[in-house]
Order: sequence, then C-alpha cells, then structure tokens
Amino acid sequence: MSLSDWTQYVVLNTSLLREDEHFQVVANPHKAKRNLGWEPQVSFEELLEEMVKADLERLQNAA
Repeated sequence: MSLSDWTQYVVLNTSLLREDEHFQVVANPHKAKRNLGWEPQVSFEELLEEMVKADLERLQNAA
C-alpha cells in the first residue's frame, strides 16, 4: 500500500484546528544519541506505517 498521496485518505476539519500557539516543538535525536547513547530501532516512516496498519486492523475488526 502506498501512502504517498495521503490526501486521498484524510479529511481535514478546520473547525477542530487550534490557533497558532507561536512555538514549535522539535525533537533532536542527535542530542539523545550524544548524551545518552540512544538510537531509534525503527525509522519514523516505519513507525507511521505500523500505526496506520494498527488503526486499519482495529477498524476492520470493529466492522
């Protein structure tokens, strides 16, 4: 399954969006690696794929 065009699967409800909070949350995995010796075991893309698969399974099982 290709997720390259996510707009086919996502509906945006702008009434649920929050106003701009004027700050940005940014993670820095390089700092965690340097300071803690930590490295991720899966890529962001792999994590996203697993999350989507789990959601799809939940939806199919509920039907």
